[in-house]
Amino acid sequence: MKSTKLFRMLAAGIILSLLVVVIPASPALAARDIDLRQNEGRVGDNIDITGENWPTPDPGGVPPYDPYVEIYFAFSDEEITKGQDIDDEVTTYEFRKAVDIDSHGEFDTYFEVPSRLTDGDDDADVRGGTYYVCVTLDGGKDIKAVAEFTITAGEITGFDPDSGPVGTEVDISGEDFGEREDITIEYDGDEIDIESGDTETDRSGDFDCTIIIPPSAAGDHTITISDESLSEVEETFTVEPAMSFSPTQAPPGDTVEVTGTGFGNKVDVDITLGTEAVATKKTDRDGNFTVSFIVPDMDEGTYALVAEDEDGNDDEGSFIVEIGIEATISPVTSSASPGHVGQSVTVSGTGFLANSTITITYATEPK
Repeated sequence: MKSTKLFRMLAAGIILSLLVVVIPASPALAARDIDLRQNEGRVGDNIDITGENWPTPDPGGVPPYDPYVEIYFAFSDEEITKGQDIDDEVTTYEFRKAVDIDSHGEFDTYFEVPSRLTDGDDDADVRGGTYYVCVTLDGGKDIKAVAEFTITAGEITGFDPDSGPVGTEVDISGEDFGEREDITIEYDGDEIDIESGDTETDRSGDFDCTIIIPPSAAGDHTITISDESLSEVEETFTVEPAMSFSPTQAPPGDTVEVTGTGFGNKVDVDITLGTEAVATKKTDRDGNFTVSFIVPDMDEGTYALVAEDEDGNDDEGSFIVEIGIEATISPVTSSASPGHVGQSVTVSGTGFLANSTITITYATEPK
């Protein structure tokens, strides 16, 4: 009895071993894939796209199964990945076409790069940058495959200087923008004038122009250069504080006017002459200010005139306190009130060299 049971177990083991050898393992389901023959281009270009490892038709099914894919051209500030949904995570896109899958699970087609994405919840013009080709299956919204596509656009080849005070002239040059298109330049989102040079690109999409930095507070500011259809490029300009004053030399008691640009936004600016605090003024939203002060009583010489705001922005110049040479006589005589021989006369002077000998000369002018 025990021998019979042992024999059956041994036979079952042999049969299972043979099945493992004879029956091949089922192949793993290959990932659905797409390939773009070119991964960069411009608006209006054709993108060639192929796919493989997609479901095959089943004409004998009930009902017959004819699989197809839908192709979308999409944009997102964050990377688009498989598994995301059109109209859910991806809301800026343009539907391009639906394509049947052949009996090998493949498809081969092309579509044109659109100029605008209008089929999603959010519309957007197509400009330079990274976009995504998304493929869904059988009219579904689940993205089964995705590939990146770069819209090539204009490039800034010259931007000089990239820092300076308000009023700085900045030379800008670019290439590969739209051909014979108007150039628009914005400063922190506001359009500014092109001071000189090209206002539109040439037939190669190139341009050279000059702008002037408008009134603005200290720090980084965004300059956006765009054409009419394709390119939008950003550069950064750093505004530095600058101060001027008039006059540049004066005696104590005179008034001096100080003007500043590119300081902090609505902050107090302290004006110091040497070690003397002489004025305080609050800037406007663009970092501008104008303030006057009276030159204090101080020795003749050259002093640092400093403007510094509470954000630490500052500028410095040299101011000359110039007392000048002045002499007076007392009493003052005239033909109506003449002096006489032996009369005492007092002579006073200021602005002479300290600790020096003063020579007073009495002279007559014959008539």
